Amino acid sequence: MASDLTDKDVGDVTVLPDLLDQVDGRINRFLGDGAYDGDPTYRALKQRRQALPLPEVIVPPRGAGQGLARAEDLLRQRDCHVKTIEDRGRMAWQKSSGYNRRALVEATMSRYKRIIGSGLRSLNPAAQKTEAMMGVDVLNQMFSLGRPVTERIG
Repeated sequence: MASDLTDKDVGDVTVLPDLLDQVDGRINRFLGDGAYDGDPTYRALKQRRQALPLPEVIVPPRGAGQGLARAEDLLRQRDCHVKTIEDRGRMAWQKSSGYNRRALVEATMSRYKRIIGSGLRSLNPAAQKTEAMMGVDVLNQMFSLGRPVTERIG
């Protein structure tokens, strides 16, 4: 849906608004790792939503015991995640929330590194960004060629 290339000194959350801008249409679900747990993420999603319904936010809360009742709907979702983790455990939360789908993203990154390569050949940062985006495009095209099309009969 969206991609960016940053150096090691740039945090994931700082590029989130730019990533959200790359997505056309409505965002129904936001899935991220624990680095996205915090006010900057919720603020970016709230600003992006405009008049659209709130997205489902699936981010593992850091410091699970920190759940507090909040007025904002997005933060209320986080509190529900915290409560589920406290009541049923982290693995049950991962399964019930759909967080396990994140493994598909990790597998995609593994494929990228195996097919495209684990390093960039360009030395210029702008060229590196272009090289990475070309790799993403090539991988997306390869996936679309290999995806089966199924139709229900009857």
